Amino acid sequence: ILTQAKIEGINTSIIFPTTTAPAQNFTLSFIGNLSNGNYTLTIYAKYTNGIPMTEPKVIQFIVDTVLPAITLQSPLNGAYLNQSNLSIRFNFSEAVILDDVLVDAVSLITATFTTSDNKFFSKSQNFSDGSKTLAITAHDYAGNTISSFTVFEIDAVPLTIIMLYPPYNVSPTPRFNITIGTDKAVQCRQS
Repeated sequence: ILTQAKIEGINTSIIFPTTTAPAQNFTLSFIGNLSNGNYTLTIYAKYTNGIPMTEPKVIQFIVDTVLPAITLQSPLNGAYLNQSNLSIRFNFSEAVILDDVLVDAVSLITATFTTSDNKFFSKSQNFSDGSKTLAITAHDYAGNTISSFTVFEIDAVPLTIIMLYPPYNVSPTPRFNITIGTDKAVQCRQS
């Protein structure tokens, strides 16, 4: 039999009425909203024979309606990187469950990210050259979802420049145009 229940927290103290009927489940309802923060629920009860519990049951809980913040540490947005093995690192303002990490819409296995506190995550990953979009989705323990993305460029393979004309790098005339080619789009300029 529930003899008393109370919630205490941020500028809050709610005492619930007692019940007289024995039951295994009780629903505690109150009017209004609790503010974001930590709370303590203390429950006093007695057995059906009238003997009270020796100690009240104390349960800690949190009200959390605020989105977690994410900080992408690596790669930074707009980064131009000259290596293919990249350390992906990001952290959150509170503990989260990592839902998905995508690179160009292909999922990296979230279980392979290292974390000790569900706030800071890291992983080393090899990438091919080109522009990449990294997208991260997670939710905190209250279910508040956060998403973030960064765009970066990998250019780890050195540029290859070849002469296309004259063929075999030999000209049959003293005056001719030279045509060169590359394996990547580049801007040609004079230094």
